[in-house]
Amino acid sequence: MPTPGQLKTIHAGARRVGLTDAAYRVLLRNVGGVESSKELDNPGVEDVMAVLEDLGYAGHPGGEHYWRDKVRLRGSECGARMARKIRQLADGCRYPLESLVERFSDGRTAVVEKLHPREGWKLIEGLKAIGQREEAGKRIPAATDAPGQDAPEAATDGGSLFSLADSHNSTRRDIGGAVVASYGEWSWPREAGPDDVPF
Repeated sequence: MPTPGQLKTIHAGARRVGLTDAAYRVLLRNVGGVESSKELDNPGVEDVMAVLEDLGYAGHPGGEHYWRDKVRLRGSECGARMARKIRQLADGCRYPLESLVERFSDGRTAVVEKLHPREGWKLIEGLKAIGQREEAGKRIPAATDAPGQDAPEAATDGGSLFSLADSHNSTRRDIGGAVVASYGEWSWPREAGPDDVPF
């Protein structure tokens, strides 16, 4: 249901462009698929306002093409809700958000809101994987090649920063006395240690 402000804007726009009540009802039915403006959903509000802009209404502070631009970009750019989710998941992430956005958009943009929906969804899944792995790293001691020696960086980083979007699980298997740690595309064997438990 539209907000009171949206309803006020629709009614003001219809009056400004000189629509009769009958013409206004036709607009609601043909563009919004409703009989009353109170029944419009958010895309319906945008569609109706875009038509009113085409008819000459220019009352939005965002400019005379504000509503038409919203309709044109719908489905082609990441929405506000998705952008909020990305920023929420990226908060505290060790990787700069701008770099992640550039990577997931193949260098097209560094701005979250300019991501295509598919790119935004992939970035959300990648950030979830990063969070899960970093949380798991806090709970599970890192694998080591020898006592006192740290495992390769890939063991805690997923092999490479951007393999995270493609692989959500890391595994450790006991194969003939050697433990194979696999993270994304990375795998390496080593001798089983006293803390290793065969799976």
